[in-house]
Amino acid sequence: MERCYPLLDRLSTEVEDNERKLLDSQEELIVSQRALVEAQGQLVKLQCELLGKRDKEITAVQSIAEEEIKTFSSVLKKSCDSALAPKRIRTAITSATEDRTSNVIVHGLFDDPSESSKDLEHSVCGVFDYMGECVTSVYSMTRLGRYKEGTDRPVKLRLSGREFRDLILSHKSGLKKSDRYKDLYISPDRSPEEREERRKLVAELKERKAAAPGKTFGIRGGKVMEVVV
Repeated sequence: MERCYPLLDRLSTEVEDNERKLLDSQEELIVSQRALVEAQGQLVKLQCELLGKRDKEITAVQSIAEEEIKTFSSVLKKSCDSALAPKRIRTAITSATEDRTSNVIVHGLFDDPSESSKDLEHSVCGVFDYMGECVTSVYSMTRLGRYKEGTDRPVKLRLSGREFRDLILSHKSGLKKSDRYKDLYISPDRSPEEREERRKLVAELKERKAAAPGKTFGIRGGKVMEVVV
């Protein structure tokens, strides 16, 4: 029995050592858990701050977007109101439905802010007298647009019919021989779409003339073509 005492003492010592080690491990675990809790707390705090900052940015962006939408709506309303104004609507309807086949436009006829209807009639009569045509075949004459200093507003002439219009257009080149009327140009009364197409053709005509100075070009049948002289 006495021989067992040393063994019991050793076992008791080992048990005590293991108990101390277990307690130390538990304390270390508790410390680690506290550190983890603190780290998690810091992480939650940072996430809250980030969410708060994001909310502020979203609110700011929403505010800017709302202001932009209000501004755009205001501009759009003004544009629509202007586009749908009764006068503009009447002008658009007239432009779309007007019969232009009997009209011509006279460009370059001297303009003056004090010009009366009689003055305009006298100027048009002078042009027709030079061309040897009867001015009584002109049913109406109107300046187009508002007066602007330094420019001559075109004059729209409503003629007796398409045949007379074609006659005037065929004689317009004779105006170049006159010192008084050499700067005048008479054209058909074209729709906005036709005027745009005409501008493109004239631009193409100028390009082709510049590219081939020795050749003669003209606009025939809605196309730019070389003219054999």
